[in-house]
Amino acid sequence: MSYYKEQLPELIANLKIAITQCSAIISQEIDSTLNDDKLHAVLKAKRMATDDVKFYAKEIDVLEAELTGKVLDEQKADKNLVKKFSKQ
Repeated sequence: MSYYKEQLPELIANLKIAITQCSAIISQEIDSTLNDDKLHAVLKAKRMATDDVKFYAKEIDVLEAELTGKVLDEQKADKNLVKKFSKQ
């Protein structure tokens, strides 16, 4: 097994921790006494955390597929597009 594949389980575990941390940010209550500037910053942080969760979740799927040798639906679709637009 290559060094890269040896590191994948640890990387996946760390990404799962990052998802948990981002989810904690998203689920926190917003203090109603915040002024508009701080409220905007909090809302922006929650939006960024949501984007991060989506990215990390997709990345975990890709890394787990690499580790197991499984082909994801997205990878199949990519191959079909290349085949579709290539000269035959």
